[in-house]
Amino acid sequence: MNPVKSKATSPQAPLEDVVEENKEVVEEIRDAAQELAVVHAVLATETVKAKPSEDTKEAVKRTKEVKTKLKATASKLAEATEVLEKHVSKSVQKP
Repeated sequence: MNPVKSKATSPQAPLEDVVEENKEVVEEIRDAAQELAVVHAVLATETVKAKPSEDTKEAVKRTKEVKTKLKATASKLAEATEVLEKHVSKSVQKP
């Protein structure tokens, strides 16, 4: 991720940039969770075919836990971004 660099002159511009950056981060987290879900599905399928080691079983379990954590984190960030976006909108509307 690149740091936010605003060229706008509005005092709200930096906050608006943060909101947009947060939205991008939410999507990146959701994409990572989706990719991890695919990895989990492959690992889970492969472990059914063969006798997996305890380490493999633990890895499969952890992928599911991490996927869940990523999705929860994305949701929390999306909610925080929404609140920030509302705050920025209200601040811009004030004379």
